[in-house]
Amino acid sequence: RQQNESRLRAIVALGHMIDSPENELTNFALEEAVRLTDSSIGYVAFVDRTEKILTMQAWSSQAMKECQIQDRQLIYEAGATGLWGEALRQRRPVITNDYKSPNQYKKGLPEGHVDVRRHLSLPVFDGEQIVMIAGLGNKPVDYDESDIQQLTLFMSGLWGILQRKRARAELAASEELYRAVFEHANDAIFLMNGETFIDCNTKTLEMFGCTRDQII
Repeated sequence: RQQNESRLRAIVALGHMIDSPENELTNFALEEAVRLTDSSIGYVAFVDRTEKILTMQAWSSQAMKECQIQDRQLIYEAGATGLWGEALRQRRPVITNDYKSPNQYKKGLPEGHVDVRRHLSLPVFDGEQIVMIAGLGNKPVDYDESDIQQLTLFMSGLWGILQRKRARAELAASEELYRAVFEHANDAIFLMNGETFIDCNTKTLEMFGCTRDQII
C-alpha cells in the first residue's frame, strides 16, 4: 500500500511538471521508477517511427556516477543493440535476473560500462507504435511482474505528458505563425463574430486611418 501511494504521488507530481523541459520530465520519471523498484540504475531511450533507431534520452544519476565511458553513445541502430534491445525486437518486457550467465542476445559491454547484475527492459507503446525503451538494473533481488508494472506506469505516464507538451508547443507555434501572417499581410484583414468586428491587422489601420478601438 505504501508503495502504491508513493507511486501515485510521483505520477501526480509528474503531471504538474508539464511546463518543465523534456529532459527534466524524463529524468524525474526515471529516478522515481528506479527508487520504487529498489533498483540502482536505469535508462530511457526514444525510438524513431521506423523502430530502427534508438536515441538515449536519460540515464539515472547512479548510472552516470558509475559509468566510466568517456564518449557515451547516444544513437543506436536497433539491430546492433545487445540484450537491452530485445525489448524492442521482441516487443515485450524482458527480464534477465542473472546477467552474468551466457545469453545469445548479449553483445558484451564496452570498457568502463556500469556493472550489470540484473536487468529489466520494456517497450512503451503509443497504439501499435513503440516510442520508448526503458530499463532498470541491479535490483538486490530478482525483477518480477510488479517491477514491470511500476516501470510501465511511469513511462506510459511520461509519454502521455510529453505528447500533451508537444501538442501545446505545436499549437503555440501555429498560433504564432498565424499572428505573424495576420499582422504583416499587405492587405486589410478583419476578423468578425457575426456582424461584429473583433480584430483587425495593422494594414487595416493604415488603409482606414483609424485606431483599432475605432474599428472593433
